[in-house]
Amino acid sequence: ISHCPEGDDEVDCSNNTCPEDCICFTEAAICESTRFFLQARPPSTKFLSMSRKSLSLTPNSQLFHSFQSLVILDISFNNITTICGATNGQKVFTFLTSLRIININDNKITKLLSNCFKHASFLVRILLSNNRISSISPLSFGGINKLQELDLSCNLIISLKNRAFEGPETIELLKLDGNKIISIETRAFHLVK
Repeated sequence: ISHCPEGDDEVDCSNNTCPEDCICFTEAAICESTRFFLQARPPSTKFLSMSRKSLSLTPNSQLFHSFQSLVILDISFNNITTICGATNGQKVFTFLTSLRIININDNKITKLLSNCFKHASFLVRILLSNNRISSISPLSFGGINKLQELDLSCNLIISLKNRAFEGPETIELLKLDGNKIISIETRAFHLVK
């Protein structure tokens, strides 16, 4: 049974207008500036592209907190240096419980801390290529049970520590090419099938 004019069976079928500096269609928004976050946002948005916007985030950033229906987020080609907080209470992804795909390619991220994506536990694809990642903490991908693709290619990774990929047991494609890996600890891929 469809409750919404677009055919989706969603609880919130409000007919929100497209924010200034954005192109909207159905439940997607491609925005030209970050002012989008300062305006009323359509809560039913499922795809959001904020690529090439000089966007930066802090570990406690709540820019995406009203996008609980978001399925795909593209924040590639920005100035993002961190996506993980210093504790397990990361807030960047806290409310993105429907998120399945995130593209964070071509930013300036240097490290991934434990449980970085735990609040986005239904992610199936994480794209982190062409960053400056040199270290992956144990359980960086902890709490993500459905992850199928993880792209860490073209970073600065030289070693893979024990438990670096512990958490997801369903990874089908792991891209590490373009790194200068010289050391892999014996349990780096523990539990990865």
